[in-house]
Amino acid sequence: MAGTYIDNNSDETVIVHNGYRAPSNSVYAQAKLFSDLGYNILLPDTRSHNRSEGSYITFGYYEKQDLNKWINQEVSLKPHQEIILFGASMGAATTMLSQETPHKNVKAYIEDSGYYSLEQQLKDTLHLLTQYFEYIPLLDEMDWNNEENRLIHILNERQVKPILGFDLYQVSPLNSVAKSTLPKLFIHGDADWFIPPISLELLYKNAGKGYKDYLLVQGAEHVGAYNVQPVIYKNKITSFFKKM
Repeated sequence: MAGTYIDNNSDETVIVHNGYRAPSNSVYAQAKLFSDLGYNILLPDTRSHNRSEGSYITFGYYEKQDLNKWINQEVSLKPHQEIILFGASMGAATTMLSQETPHKNVKAYIEDSGYYSLEQQLKDTLHLLTQYFEYIPLLDEMDWNNEENRLIHILNERQVKPILGFDLYQVSPLNSVAKSTLPKLFIHGDADWFIPPISLELLYKNAGKGYKDYLLVQGAEHVGAYNVQPVIYKNKITSFFKKM
């Protein structure tokens, strides 16, 4: 695992987690926001991404363990350090999954454009293709909802379980947020075509005990809320920090 650390001599560190196949600089804008607020910044490269080693991407299942190891390393170096987590897209899902059982040094987390269920995310991704089959007469005759379910089942039984050692149907940030008592901020764009904004609604609604807030940015696509409304985005985060 590789990462970048920015030391602002703070007793609080924000760990900023990138998304699926995203370069390290994809979350630099958010990292700068937190750095400007005075926090230390840790930018880990997700396994199988950028400078970090690894052969497989597991959509948060093993990545959550990596994230908790980053937290443990920071705390081992600075025992009284308080941690805030931020994740974008798959990084957001990883953040939520990692804190199903909250780490004692983590005081809150922010998720931006995360999915609520790996099964549903795979279906949504397949549907980006199958939605066009209605224009092809022979393909339009098939029940593509059942076909999507069948393909995901095959993927799970032939690839995920035997090679990666877990069941994709068990990867559920929705279940994780329901069990977590940490303060949580959920962010999404209402024009997100990759992870639909229903994810924010479900995550926020089902979040467990503890303070929670959300921001839905009009006109923002996937992980685009900060670019579309940077002032509103920053104000929501600073407000969240004060309230938590």
